[in-house]
Amino acid sequence: MDSFEAHLQLDAIKASYVVSWAFSNTLKLLIEPGIGDSAMKGSAIVEIDETTDLVFQAENDATQRVFNKTLVLPIPVIDEFRTVSSMILLGSPVNLSWLVRYASKITLKDFGEFSGLESAEIYPDRTCTITIIAENHSGSVSSNLQLELPLPEIKLFASDRDTVLEGEEVMLTWATINAAKLTLSGHGEPILLEGSQCQISINKTSVISIQAANPTGMVTKELLIKAVARPVVRSLIIDKPVALPGEEVMISWEVINYERLWLVLDETKVEVTDRTVFIFRAEKALTITLLCQSADKMITVKETTLLKIVDAAKVNFMSLDRKFTVQGQPVVLSWETSDASQINLLPLALPLSAKGYVTLAPATKTVYTIVAANERTEDRKSMEIEVLPLPLIPPLPISVLPVRIPWTVEPPPPEHVILNESSIWKRLKGLLFKRFTFGWSSGYLRPLIRDKSFVIKGSRPLYIIVGRLRTLEKFKRIILR
Repeated sequence: MDSFEAHLQLDAIKASYVVSWAFSNTLKLLIEPGIGDSAMKGSAIVEIDETTDLVFQAENDATQRVFNKTLVLPIPVIDEFRTVSSMILLGSPVNLSWLVRYASKITLKDFGEFSGLESAEIYPDRTCTITIIAENHSGSVSSNLQLELPLPEIKLFASDRDTVLEGEEVMLTWATINAAKLTLSGHGEPILLEGSQCQISINKTSVISIQAANPTGMVTKELLIKAVARPVVRSLIIDKPVALPGEEVMISWEVINYERLWLVLDETKVEVTDRTVFIFRAEKALTITLLCQSADKMITVKETTLLKIVDAAKVNFMSLDRKFTVQGQPVVLSWETSDASQINLLPLALPLSAKGYVTLAPATKTVYTIVAANERTEDRKSMEIEVLPLPLIPPLPISVLPVRIPWTVEPPPPEHVILNESSIWKRLKGLLFKRFTFGWSSGYLRPLIRDKSFVIKGSRPLYIIVGRLRTLEKFKRIILR
């Protein structure tokens, strides 16, 4: 080896050397670690993480020699450690940045390791000294930075009202900086605050204070809220809550803890401070409000009630389609009412609509009454209907030859007569009938029979007359008893 030089690079973040060498009488040169086969004369940059031995292996035809050169890892260098602001704002990060060379490990004391980084965000909660430590195999260095947490600052402390009625709630609003703890006092037991608003009840004139504290200290701000006696409306009475148009209405009231009173009828405002009664003539529905002003002339209490106007309920007309009827036969009752909230038909206690008709079948002479009513009035109309008994109609004589057809069935119940395929129908189907005529002593009914079986209810004798095809000249008669 003719020559060897090693120079530390001062502007490098990692430790690196610029090494140069020169050999003579050498056919082959191997440099380890990291360089490998090399020319007899040259230079290279070597990065190291710890103190390193650089090995040169030189060979020629006659011999092989090894040369060792040591590269020493320098102690880390902290060129810069700073922050934008040294003042701590609670809840906001503090931005730290640094420039460190030759360090394999970087640590912020009490906040952790930040190796390989050049900046970090931390959230200190008190005045403190931040220490950065840079380390490698050759040693360590450190640098300090002072951060200060100032006293809390109360930017805002206000109420939505500074005068309220006794027992009324107010909304408090606040805004603070660097407050780790907020306490509200002056209206009872102190309470811890969160957020930026709260409601409290004020029962008497009070000085409300807010205290903001952090590890550096505490500041206080106060607020005066005045409480006045609440006007109390003990009663507000309308003698006729539901009145007729043009009717006289009287309003009376009892109020305490007031200085002035107003009565508001919809949009008409009348001062009634020295009165306890107000009389007027109602023409329309009204919203009635009593306004009570407290002694400080700032607090007003409202009590509201309603006045309803209705026209007199009336049955406009009531009619029956006939004055008398036969027992069991229907009659039609029609009607029309106005301004009624309840309409009933007596004596049936039947609810009715404002207008319509209903079919009735009275068994005896009856007086029907329609009652129309609302909150104030009632109107009635009545009509009587005579009910006649059913007329008796004797049976018509019919001259027919009796035909006796033998048949056997179980005797049916006395109120039923059953004709079906298994009994008398087999006896009749050969007659090629076209129609049946059957009836009782009270009259005749002539339906066209198309089914093969049917049931007839009744306990009277039944006559079935069977007519031959296309003629009624000849008959056969079956008497069922």
